[in-house]
Amino acid sequence: MAGQVPALTLRIPKGSPLSTIEGDENWSILRDFSNALSAQLDVSLNPNGTLKNPAIRKGTDSGTPNAHVLTTIGAAITSYAAISGEIYGFFSNSADSGATTVNIDALGVKNLKKNHDMDIAADDIEAGQFVAMVYSSSEDLFQVVSTLASVLVIPPSAAISGSTLNLVITNKVGEENFKITIAADEMVLRQASNNDSVLRTAVSLTAELSGSLTGANALDAGTEAADAWYYIWAIWNGTTLASLFSVSATAPTLPAGYTHKALLGAIYNDAGSNLERSYQTDRRVWIEDTNLFNALAPNATTPPGTANAYNALVGTELTAFRTMVPPIARTALGTFGAANGQGAKLTVAGDANGMGAVTITEDPAGVSWNSFGAAVPFEVPLLGNQNFYWKTLDNSARSRINISGYTI
Repeated sequence: MAGQVPALTLRIPKGSPLSTIEGDENWSILRDFSNALSAQLDVSLNPNGTLKNPAIRKGTDSGTPNAHVLTTIGAAITSYAAISGEIYGFFSNSADSGATTVNIDALGVKNLKKNHDMDIAADDIEAGQFVAMVYSSSEDLFQVVSTLASVLVIPPSAAISGSTLNLVITNKVGEENFKITIAADEMVLRQASNNDSVLRTAVSLTAELSGSLTGANALDAGTEAADAWYYIWAIWNGTTLASLFSVSATAPTLPAGYTHKALLGAIYNDAGSNLERSYQTDRRVWIEDTNLFNALAPNATTPPGTANAYNALVGTELTAFRTMVPPIARTALGTFGAANGQGAKLTVAGDANGMGAVTITEDPAGVSWNSFGAAVPFEVPLLGNQNFYWKTLDNSARSRINISGYTI
């Protein structure tokens, strides 16, 4: 078997006296084995037989919440400097609720921090939880290096930033023009620098877009702008989950200390600097039913379109659509058909080739409801450039489209 000591040549099994060479070979084998064993013991043991620099020193906890009094198992520690950079662990005998200290072997009280220099918070350390920490001599404190009970860390390969469970975003009742509320059962946020992802639960936030108010739960930077899309972010600093408005859908300016983020949605701030009414559940967003155009003919647009052919939105219709549906939208939702009591022959699609086309054909009804003579709901893919296509049989001025929502 590999690793075994080579067999010695023995006189009795041999049945005759050993030769000088055989005797020397036996002594060489014993010498090499002894040297190897001595080297191994030097690596593992001190001269007094105790272990050298154990991988994790452990202690027992006899302290109280937020103040752990630890007694090292085995040889006591003589100074904190002697264990600087080494891992020390213990099973907490209580749940901590705020800033926390440790005192090992009566050497003195030291602060216990998380995420380098942040105080322990409620639910971070539970009774019975194993806590691993490292002493930093340069900062004279201990840093937690084990997972906190309050944070579920998800492997990057399994986490999608912005993933949510039962997300709801809507205008705050009574303050609809400048505040939104965000609620979710679960939410994943990611740190861009190392792809570290965290799951937060029981989310309940309020964000305010108001003038030059900036920071957590407000605008990320600058001053509120009218006629602009604002993106809704969740952010986290290791302790606190907050919300953030930003004009950026990719790189918001995070407040100091915040490391993780997740893009949740978008909302339009109108010409009067009032947030448009919307209601979002997960990735589907409803807005107040808004007319895009009414009794429009293809050749009446600027520039003119062509009858019985797919035409992209242009001019005032395109400008209006882009205030209803954000650049990050994947589909648009609405109702389309004929204006007033007219019949309808109309198709909407994601591109000029009819991707995802939805069609209505209806003879004149003579009566109308909600300004439609005939209408059906639609959902059409947005394949780029915040636009979609429509087609009608001829240049009769009868086409009507309303927008009522989108998906992101």
